[in-house]
Amino acid sequence: MIPIFTTQLMGRVKAVREKEEEFEDAARLLAQALVGEGTIYVYGCRELRGVTAEAEYGTDRDERIKPLTQDNLSELTPADRVLLFAPFTNDGEACRMATKLHIQGVPFASVSNFHDEQDASFSLADIHIDFESDIGLVPDEEGNRSGYPTSIIGLYTYFCIMLTVKEIMSEY
Repeated sequence: MIPIFTTQLMGRVKAVREKEEEFEDAARLLAQALVGEGTIYVYGCRELRGVTAEAEYGTDRDERIKPLTQDNLSELTPADRVLLFAPFTNDGEACRMATKLHIQGVPFASVSNFHDEQDASFSLADIHIDFESDIGLVPDEEGNRSGYPTSIIGLYTYFCIMLTVKEIMSEY
């Protein structure tokens, strides 16, 4: 099972890697906060809370990139930017957060598996990146699948975006 999972995972990583234009669009949006007086906030729903932990505790953490919490949500201004991660665009928590950000006038990029154009975390986002990891990678004998790579692909996408932000800022 491990070889199957690894092969399939590498295929998912390759598919996300090909979204370089979307990474650049998201990175430009986020870099606006760093060029100005804003902060980049990262919010991860459900299993993607690991992305928030990476932003807060990771070796590459940056003082101007912070986790978004319910406590600091009211402090956001239009100068700030948010990177919102969710398993699917129809995730209730992500849609509620997207709506709050929209009402506050805070631009945000959303990263999740696409579900529907009407989902708030898709329709209200300035930029959406679909990481196309909505099925398990390993089939069993009954046709069921396991090994959903959502958190792995989420972290990979986070690093791709933040490395692109860093590249943009080095040229600024």
